[in-house]
Amino acid sequence: MENTVISVNNQEYNVKFNKENGIFSIGENNYQIELLMKNSDNIYTLLINNKVVQAEFINDNNNLIIILDGLVYNIDIIDNTKRLLLQFLNTSSKSNSSKIGIIKAPMPGLVIKVYAEIGKQVAKDDKLLIIEAMKMENLLKSPIDGTIKEIKIIEGAAVDKDSVLVIVEPN
Repeated sequence: MENTVISVNNQEYNVKFNKENGIFSIGENNYQIELLMKNSDNIYTLLINNKVVQAEFINDNNNLIIILDGLVYNIDIIDNTKRLLLQFLNTSSKSNSSKIGIIKAPMPGLVIKVYAEIGKQVAKDDKLLIIEAMKMENLLKSPIDGTIKEIKIIEGAAVDKDSVLVIVEPN
């Protein structure tokens, strides 16, 4: 890949890829990235610098959104690489099937309140649950408009970091 400029959450970075060692350089940081498994249409399990992560790639109005372990990155690739990447990911369809909202625990803690109910319609930023960690309450909200598909926890339950708590399916 030639030198490419990307905008991640409105901050620009130079990106380089070394084919010999498989290292991506993004700004000043280097990442060894390996595809471990394709889980579904746009969801992959990757090995990034020896850490296993789940990544979801979404084409939303010609912007690329990458969700890595629950963190959202809005990507704008500023050359022809964007077109090739989107073709590779086969995200040109307008299907919302890959836009499932997966709410994960941001840190280990205790579930103190669950607002979510299976089948309930929610709007983006509606309250879903509260986790207490280190004597602080963390309100977790819906990332999308949709319907509560699954609730994987109950009030009073202890959760580990990155545990899947609630799944919201788009309408």
